[in-house]
Amino acid sequence: MPAGATTGPVGVTTPGGQVSSAASFTVTVTPTITGFDPGSGAPGVTVSITGTNLNAATAVKFNGASAVFHVDSGVQITATVPPGATSGTLRVTTPGGTATSSGNFTVQ
Repeated sequence: MPAGATTGPVGVTTPGGQVSSAASFTVTVTPTITGFDPGSGAPGVTVSITGTNLNAATAVKFNGASAVFHVDSGVQITATVPPGATSGTLRVTTPGGTATSSGNFTVQ
């Protein structure tokens, strides 16, 4: 799929003409996590998670523990380390999939 593709009908052009599909093709964008700050903290600490395609986030988890969060923009989420969280990866879920951090957040 080319970069910048959007949801809609698929078109094909040949020397004989052009045709478009009757059905719509849906483009979904997968989220990514590129970083988080701070890298460690106790439950209740606010963490800024950066990445791409985060604007439709439905869940944020600290090593499996669900966090309260706020979507600041498509590239940033602010989340609170939940009680009971343990050290490990961060995950952000959107309708396009789930992103997992490459590094671990350390719960103090």
